Amino acid sequence: MITAFAGPKAAESFQLDVGTWRWAFGTFAIITPFMAIPLFTMLKVNLNKARKAGIMPNETVRNNRAFFHTVKHIAIEFDLIGVILFAGGLIVFLLPFNLAASAADGWATGWVIAMIIIGFAAMVLFCIHEYYWATSPWLPWHFLTDRSMVGTCALNMVYQISYYTWNLYFQSFLQVVFNLSIAEAGYINNTFSVVSGVLLFIVGYAIRRTGLYRWLFYIAVPLYTFTLGLMIHFRQPNGNIGYIIMCEIFISIGGAVFILLCQLAVLSAVDHQHTSSAMSLLYVSGAFGGAIGPAISGAIWTNVFPTALNRYLPSDAQDQVALIAASLPTQLSYPVGSEERLAIQLAYGYGHSRMLAAGVAFSSLMLIFMFMISNTNVKNIKQTKGVVF
Repeated sequence: MITAFAGPKAAESFQLDVGTWRWAFGTFAIITPFMAIPLFTMLKVNLNKARKAGIMPNETVRNNRAFFHTVKHIAIEFDLIGVILFAGGLIVFLLPFNLAASAADGWATGWVIAMIIIGFAAMVLFCIHEYYWATSPWLPWHFLTDRSMVGTCALNMVYQISYYTWNLYFQSFLQVVFNLSIAEAGYINNTFSVVSGVLLFIVGYAIRRTGLYRWLFYIAVPLYTFTLGLMIHFRQPNGNIGYIIMCEIFISIGGAVFILLCQLAVLSAVDHQHTSSAMSLLYVSGAFGGAIGPAISGAIWTNVFPTALNRYLPSDAQDQVALIAASLPTQLSYPVGSEERLAIQLAYGYGHSRMLAAGVAFSSLMLIFMFMISNTNVKNIKQTKGVVF
């Protein structure tokens, strides 16, 4: 919740006072290690305490294996082949979604097509490896095919596709159409962080009292989809910013609830030993959506926005279409109320209505996937206690 307010203000200061966004990366290259060192030190100190107290099993402290046997043991236990196939396939498959726009022939470029095929083939090979060959699989096959696991990961993926389809250009929309500052636009765009920070305490308490969580999907998913549909009407030039904030609040309520529920659903589907694998699979499904969503959003934007600019811009600005479409500073350089700025705002409204429609189409799929999730009573799940290795 703190970063929801501090982040946009810091971003505005970097852009306006420092004069470059590059120092934002440079600053966090310093801040991140500085903040991580105390945590690393605390973990290391407590690890040494556990060793001295004899809490850690002997085999985790030292063993008498030869180096080669140690490497072999680790490779088998951590399913090194499966991890390489999955991680490598995922990277190779997802990279083209970000690089295709800069390729010579776009999606028709040979290496883009080859990377998608190779990445997909590697992930198929990973599934075959996990089912037939893995001695200690990354995630047992019965968990990978569990109804709740499949439904939850599918729901998370289409949510991410939907989110990035409609939200990718929201910040610039607020700046150009409503003439908000970087900080003000950031505050609205970070509504999710503020709402979730408060709401999830209530959601957690409700689940603790009832032991059930699937009923919350039936509230959150329809609320998210319906409010996203309302945004098509309200996210237009000359609209009321208050209605957009209202929609953002309801979208944040729905999204925050089922993001938490997705984590709970995958954790309740596996045993304690495989919780980290289950969470990483959920994250990967979101990464798929996070790569596909921007690709769809970018395709809509690059095909719709310049066309709308051609339609709305006055004749004396027609030669600036390409520059205006590609540059936010150029869009903001036209005075508020000028003929050019009004034309740009109309083009934004036209483009965003199409992106929101695509977002609603994908989010409606969540209405199907939520019924795949089992109605597990988490009160009946035995909590693992004590020292766990």
